[in-house]
Amino acid sequence: MKRASAFEVRQTFVALLVSATGFIVCAILAQSNWIEPVELWVLRLIYGVSGTFAPLVYGITQMGSVGAWLVLVCMAIALRRKQIAAVLFTNGLLAYAVASMAKFMVARPRPSVLYPDIVVRLEVGFGYGFPSGHTAIATALALGLHPYISKKYHWILWAWIIAVGLSRVYLGVHAPLDVVGGFCIGVAIASATRLAVLSYTQSSKKA
Repeated sequence: MKRASAFEVRQTFVALLVSATGFIVCAILAQSNWIEPVELWVLRLIYGVSGTFAPLVYGITQMGSVGAWLVLVCMAIALRRKQIAAVLFTNGLLAYAVASMAKFMVARPRPSVLYPDIVVRLEVGFGYGFPSGHTAIATALALGLHPYISKKYHWILWAWIIAVGLSRVYLGVHAPLDVVGGFCIGVAIASATRLAVLSYTQSSKKA
């Protein structure tokens, strides 16, 4: 294995450990009220922005939906980028599955249930709030594309993640901690699949 690849493996493994640990911490905090004052302040700061932008933000939030995931997978297949298609399919599926399971395990209500003055904007928020599935999917997809995109365009991927995360809070369907938890899931999944790809690539070279 080349030095650069060895560094990437170590870096990706650290990202996996940190994000997994971060999710556990977020899950614990979500079931307590330790940081509620700070989280509520951030929630009201973002949600407090004029509702005039709701239609635009609703469009942005769809970039973390199952529909966006399927469109990206189909685009990769159409462009005959088999490895990218496989990574995107795997990342999106795992992000959706893990986030869905975590919702039932943590069972944290959505902001509109916790705080009566928070009214959902345009979006339909059902089920539990923690973690944000949209943020998990957007993060897993964006970071899945990260190794295949020129570095000068990496900022677009991060802007995608941040925009979806903020949109979930603005629309009133998630609290900030929900978004951070979803981000941690996305990072962990993208890191795990990247390690799998690197391992497969290395073993193929040896064969």
